[in-house]
Amino acid sequence: MKFLLSVIAALIVAIKISNSVEIECFFDNELLFDDMKVVYTCTVLHLTTNQADRNITKLTPTDERSHSVDKNNEVYQLYIIHQKMEYFPRGFTDYFKNIEAIHAGMNELKYLERDDMKDFQKLRFLYLYSNHLENLQSDVFLDNLELEYVSFYNNRLMHIGSKLLTPLKKLRTAYFNKNICIDKQAVQSFKEVAEIRLEISDRCSDITDEDLMNVLKQNQDKIVSLEGVVSMINQQLFEMIQHFNLSNKTEL
Repeated sequence: MKFLLSVIAALIVAIKISNSVEIECFFDNELLFDDMKVVYTCTVLHLTTNQADRNITKLTPTDERSHSVDKNNEVYQLYIIHQKMEYFPRGFTDYFKNIEAIHAGMNELKYLERDDMKDFQKLRFLYLYSNHLENLQSDVFLDNLELEYVSFYNNRLMHIGSKLLTPLKKLRTAYFNKNICIDKQAVQSFKEVAEIRLEISDRCSDITDEDLMNVLKQNQDKIVSLEGVVSMINQQLFEMIQHFNLSNKTEL
């Protein structure tokens, strides 16, 4: 029985490892564009994420001589550019508590959810231009009340929750140019941000049949993926139990 419990525990650990991603950071001082000041920045290298592998379990500096753990609280900015990132990594704030700006343009980002953003409560600038985003739900920014600037320029947005920007009272710059349901920007203007809110509600918030099919397909893909994991675990457990029973018979 103890052997079987050990096997199950090992499988659980293996599953957790398979759902993880290691981050490599190049640390340097970079310009925080809209504030025109230089801040300590982590530039992420060699990143690949997908639905299963998105939880950060390890963060390594490219040069351990120039960065120590003591300097983590000095990191105010993340650069994630030209990476194979379909899902936004979760767990950055376990290492960096004071992130104010995220530059994550020109990736392969397909999904953005509240759980991806909820820990960035000091976030002021979010750049997600030139990704593959199609849908944004209303609750994505409920925990990011300090946001002043967002860019979704050149994505594939077809559906946007009507209340996406409602919680963001400090938002004064928003780029939604070159999307399917909206092509509009606001630059340093609360009035223009209000106009974008109205346009999102008017043009992007009614789910069309095509959008609904996309959402259903995403959910189905998740179900299939989970079924595959469960099937793999069941098969491994069955094989382990068979091996355990065979070992007991041999000993008898």
